[in-house]
Amino acid sequence: MKPSKDNNSKKGSAKSKGGEGSTAVAGLPREHLTSTTLVPQVPWSTRARQHLGRYFHHYLIFLMLWLFGSVVMYLCPSFRQQFFAAEIIRNGVVKTEFDFRFLSHIQTQEAMELAVKHQPSVYVTDDIQRNVDAVERRFLKMLADNPQMPQAEQLSQQGTRQLLRDTVVNYSTKGIVSQDNKILDRPNQFIWANGDKQSLVDFQDFPTPEEAEAGLLQELQTTMHLLPETMDILRPTLKGTLEPTIIYNSALTEKKKKETREEAVKKVQARNIPKGEQLISVTYPYGKDSLQEYQKQLNEISLWERMKTHHPSWAFLMRVAVFGLFLLALGAGIIKFFSKRVPELSALRTTATALAIHFLLLFVVTRYASRYQTGSLELAVLLVCLPLSLAPALVSNLIGTSTAFLTTIFIAMTAPLFLKLGYYDFQIIHFTLFAGIISAIVFRNVRKRMDFVVAGFALGLVVLLSCCLFICEQADMYRLLQEHNSLDILLEVLTFSYINGFSVAILCFILLPVFEWMFGLVTPTTLMELSDGSHPLLLRLQKEAPGTYQHSLNVSTIAQEAAEAVGADAQLTKVMALFHDIGKLDNPQCFAENLPLGTDNPHDSLSPEESVNIIRRHTVEG
Repeated sequence: MKPSKDNNSKKGSAKSKGGEGSTAVAGLPREHLTSTTLVPQVPWSTRARQHLGRYFHHYLIFLMLWLFGSVVMYLCPSFRQQFFAAEIIRNGVVKTEFDFRFLSHIQTQEAMELAVKHQPSVYVTDDIQRNVDAVERRFLKMLADNPQMPQAEQLSQQGTRQLLRDTVVNYSTKGIVSQDNKILDRPNQFIWANGDKQSLVDFQDFPTPEEAEAGLLQELQTTMHLLPETMDILRPTLKGTLEPTIIYNSALTEKKKKETREEAVKKVQARNIPKGEQLISVTYPYGKDSLQEYQKQLNEISLWERMKTHHPSWAFLMRVAVFGLFLLALGAGIIKFFSKRVPELSALRTTATALAIHFLLLFVVTRYASRYQTGSLELAVLLVCLPLSLAPALVSNLIGTSTAFLTTIFIAMTAPLFLKLGYYDFQIIHFTLFAGIISAIVFRNVRKRMDFVVAGFALGLVVLLSCCLFICEQADMYRLLQEHNSLDILLEVLTFSYINGFSVAILCFILLPVFEWMFGLVTPTTLMELSDGSHPLLLRLQKEAPGTYQHSLNVSTIAQEAAEAVGADAQLTKVMALFHDIGKLDNPQCFAENLPLGTDNPHDSLSPEESVNIIRRHTVEG
C-alpha cells in the first residue's frame, strides 16, 4: 500500500521543522513556498525544556560537585593556622573579627596537672567472704589433724565456729591493707569507697594482713577462753590466711581524677576579647595559644551565623560564585573536547568524582599538615604536600589528556579560592599547572606496576623542581636556608616532594580499578589484562576451539599492525580482534577451523536454515 499524498506532506513538513535553515512550513507543499514565507519560531520555553531534558544529568552532576566543593571551601580556612603567618607578612597584624571568650589552654593544663597531682587514689572493699572461707578451712583441717588437742570438743561446737566466722567478718569489714601501702613512714591518704560512702582515710590507720591475724588470734583467745596450748596449735594454723580487703580501683580513680580536672577548669578565669582587638603583631598580647583558640571557635560558628556576623562571609560567597563559573566552564570544555572513546556522561561523572576526591584530600592535608612544626616551614611543607596532581592523573588515564589538561587548569584556577595564600596565590597556580600537566602525561599510558613507580618518581621530581624554582619567593624559607643548615631543609623538602609523588602513584593504582568498575570504563591497563594469553576466556578458547583461537591470534596481529599504520588505538583493536569470534565457544565443532582432518562436517546433516542459525548465533553469544 502506497502512502497517501497527505501523509507525504506531513512527513515533509515535520522534517522541515526539525531541519536547520529550512524554509518549509507545516501544511504547505514545498513548491508553494517562496523566499518571503515566514518560518515559525520554536518558543524559548520549548527549547529550554529540550535543553534541560538533554543535559539534566550533566547539570545535576556539577551541581552536586559545586555544593560539595563549596562546603570544603568553607571548612578549609578554619584549619589553616600557618596561613595567618601570610596575613602577618602582608598586613603586620591579625585582628579579631568577632567577640570571643578565651580560656587559656596553658593555664588550664597547668591547673589540671596540679589538681591531679594531689588527688588521692580510690580504693574499694574487696570480697571479705574469701577470708572467712580460708580461715574456716584451716580451722576444720586443724581439728581433723589434731583430734586429741586441748579444748577440741569446745572448738568443734557449731557456736564456736559461728563466733570464729563473725570475728573474721568483723576484722575484714574494718579493712585490711597491703603491706606495700604502709611502707612510707608518713601520712598516705586515699579515698575509701565502702558501699555508697566515700571517705578520705590514711593507710596508717589500717592493719596489714599480719597485724590483722595477730589481732584476730588475740580476740579469739579472749572470747573463747583458749588455753596457751590451744593457741600454740591455732597460731601457725591461721598464719597467712587473711588477705587485704581494701584494694585499688582504677576505674573509680580515673573517674575521680576526671571530676577533679573539671573542677580545676571551672576555677580558671576566662578572658573576653572584643571584636577588632589585635591578636598578633610582633608579640602575642593574649598569649601564644590565643590564636589557636580563636581559630577553633571560628570553625565552630555555623554557616548561617557566619553569614550574619562574620564579615568575610561575603568574600566567601564571591569565591563560591567564581567557583561555580569555573565549574560551568569545565563542563562546557569537557563536552566540547572530551575523548570520543568515552561516553559523554561517563566522562562527566568520572571527572566530577576525581575532583570530589581532590577536594576531600585538599581538606585533609590543609587540616593536618599544619601540625608539622619545623620553625617557619609550615607553609612551604604544605605546598609540597598538596595532592594537586591526583585528579589530572586519574582523568588522563581514564578519559584522555585533553580532558586532563582542562581539569588541571580548573584545579589551578580554583586552588587559591580554597587555600587563600595571599601573595603565594600565583605560586600555587604555577605549581598546579606544572605538576598537573606532567602527571597527565606520565600517567596517561601506565599499565604495569613499574609504570606507576616511574610515574611517581617523575612526579616527585616535578614537585621538587617547582618548590626549588619558587624558593626565593618564599621569604621565610629563603631566610632559613641562609641562617640554618641548608642541606637539612632541602632534604626535608625532597622527602615531602617524593612522598607527594609516590602517594599520588599509590592512590592512582588503587583508584583506577574502582573507577573502571563504577563507570564501566576501559583503560590501557584493562586492555592489557584482556589481551593477556592467560585470560580465562582465551584459555577456554584455546582448549575448546583451537582453530578459532589460532585464527583470532592471526587476525589480532594483522589488525594491530593496521591500526598502528593509520594511527588508531592499536591495543583496543588487538583486543577486539582477539575476542571477535569468542561466541564460537557455544558450538565449536560446527565451525570448519575446529574440525580435525577427516571429520565429517556437521552442517552436511543439517537443513540450510539450521546451519545459518548456528553460524549467526555465534555473533549473539559472543
